[in-house]
Amino acid sequence: RTGNKTFQKFLFSIYLLQLSRVDSLCFSCTLLLMSAPSKRQKSLASAGHIRRVAITGGTHGNESNGVQLAKHLLRNPDFATRASFSTAVLLSNTEAIERNVRYCDEDLNRCFLTKDLADQSRTSLEARRAVELNAQLGPKGSEEAMDYIIDLHNTTANTGVALMCSPRDMLSLAIAAYLKSKDPSVRLLLWNRGVADYPLLPSVGKHGMTFEVGPAPWGCVVGELYAQSLVLIGHALDYIDGHNKALESGMHAKWLEVEIEVFESCGKRSFLRDEHGDLSAMIHPKLQGKDFQPLRDGDPIFLTHALDEIRFCRLTEGKQADAEEQVFPFFIGEAAYYEKEKDIAFGLATKNTQTVEIAQISVGEGTGKLSTLQMGTPAIFFVLGGPGAGKGTQCARIVDHFGYKHLSAGDLLRAERKSGSAQGAMIEEYITEGKIVPVEVTVKLLLDAIEADGGTRFLIDGFPRNTNNLSGWQQEVGERLRLVGVLMFDVAEEVLEARLLERGKTSGRSDDNIESIRKRFKTFVNETMPVIEYYRHQGVVTAFNGARSVDEVWADTKACIEAAEAKLKVV
Repeated sequence: RTGNKTFQKFLFSIYLLQLSRVDSLCFSCTLLLMSAPSKRQKSLASAGHIRRVAITGGTHGNESNGVQLAKHLLRNPDFATRASFSTAVLLSNTEAIERNVRYCDEDLNRCFLTKDLADQSRTSLEARRAVELNAQLGPKGSEEAMDYIIDLHNTTANTGVALMCSPRDMLSLAIAAYLKSKDPSVRLLLWNRGVADYPLLPSVGKHGMTFEVGPAPWGCVVGELYAQSLVLIGHALDYIDGHNKALESGMHAKWLEVEIEVFESCGKRSFLRDEHGDLSAMIHPKLQGKDFQPLRDGDPIFLTHALDEIRFCRLTEGKQADAEEQVFPFFIGEAAYYEKEKDIAFGLATKNTQTVEIAQISVGEGTGKLSTLQMGTPAIFFVLGGPGAGKGTQCARIVDHFGYKHLSAGDLLRAERKSGSAQGAMIEEYITEGKIVPVEVTVKLLLDAIEADGGTRFLIDGFPRNTNNLSGWQQEVGERLRLVGVLMFDVAEEVLEARLLERGKTSGRSDDNIESIRKRFKTFVNETMPVIEYYRHQGVVTAFNGARSVDEVWADTKACIEAAEAKLKVV
């Protein structure tokens, strides 16, 4: 009569036991336990399936890393496409983006409190835009709201990649843990735990995060941060897709409990100002750039205009942390926070660990590629450098000495274009114009060659040439191949030009002419160098002075491969 199905099952089990004259209640207790939902099932049900994802950039119009990432995703929608959900990409503060300013009337990222969205007296440009975005991505707090929002930002502070979300958003914590497993430099900073409603754009969705990177000057795009962000965005979308698949598989899903390091805000420090409200001190040089590093009593934090030092003392900071708890500054000297209305020299945070449950996902599962390679993990070196830097020459020596398989992305593309196929004609046009061939074509040629060879050591020459190549490779290959390192051969433009003109006398290559050479070098600087900077940040780039003699370059290259092989044998 109560309608409680669990209780009804319990009563029915008692009835069965009486019929069978079983003296123990063990069976009924087991039935009750089996019918009750587990803690894991409850937590997963609260997140639910993610059907709609939004990626926003330009909430602050002069944070150009986020703006350009969003524009790239708008031009390349396949990158953000996953089978289990739809993805919308949009530019948030379009007028501020056009003017290249943080905002026009007020900070858009402070306009999303529920009460403000309902306040029709608010007529600023950003207040009106917030209402439009709420209608498009929300309404906030409703069942119709976007399931997940990733809002792309950059800061002038040295935060690296800092993900920010509600401490109550278990899905965002899981995504952060997964991204940190892919890139250990990622940090997680929780929004204020004591706040019920947040004024931030991601709060319009059911779940969401602020994706912050720095340092990046206003109005500028930093290649290393752009490349790192693009790859991590791909991983975040992969995780959401894996989360959905795990829910669909039910009891067969694999879940892991992991501990993730989290920073929690516990206060802030304002700038020193004189009686007129003007700045009287600056961030101390010993503090500048030390975001998320420990700050101790007595450490210098300000340098006055008269060059006097002001030192940190937790007793004067109004800090909420315990007296013995270590604190960490963040957003140190963020340019936007110099405004008197904000007046934040830096925030203060404590550091803790939190247990998070994540889905154990397999990126690229079901693509049908590399099926013969799953019994082992082939080792890969990417070989990069400007056109004519000597990549092919050094690769030939590695092949002879170490038995590696050399795969040149360029050679594979040239062979395909000579095949007479429609794809070959398209490749011909791209190469002649000095442009980069679409990633889908290049990755397929490389993966087919690796699968056909069946070996365990590969040199991939001339790839990835841009961030699209990089993200396409990581999305398609996942962890089936192991990147050991990146060999980068560095040669000045004038030396490369002379080498290629000489080679063009006998090579028969249509792109060994002065016009194509200069186009190719410009493409390398603008599109490939950000990839190299991304991998340099990962600590896997070995650079060689390629202007020296072949033998001199080989001596260093050989030593690098020998060191890598020693590590591979240990593994």
